[in-house]
Amino acid sequence: MRGLLTALGEPMSKSLYWIQGGSCGGDTWSLFNADTPDIIELFNFLGLDLLWHQSLSTASRDDLEALNARILSGEQSLDILCLEGSVIHGPGGNGRFDMLPSGPQINLI
Repeated sequence: MRGLLTALGEPMSKSLYWIQGGSCGGDTWSLFNADTPDIIELFNFLGLDLLWHQSLSTASRDDLEALNARILSGEQSLDILCLEGSVIHGPGGNGRFDMLPSGPQINLI
């Protein structure tokens, strides 16, 4: 646990971007059903700043695209990328079966 704390004893803030890939959602539902600690207690204890989660975030499409652009440019730090499920490569390796407004999600990953 000491690794989770700074030298001053305060939780370190880590940014988390949670992407839901193909054929999954079970990890999210398991997290939602946790009760000791619950999701809020867990994120607070770990010092996690949730940048995006498909089921939890209220950001608009434009806000999400702006966040993605900030992450890709390095303006927004990203400490943890959680990929739930698989990375969709089809059809023909271009990833267009799993799209974001800006293009295939595989390009973001």
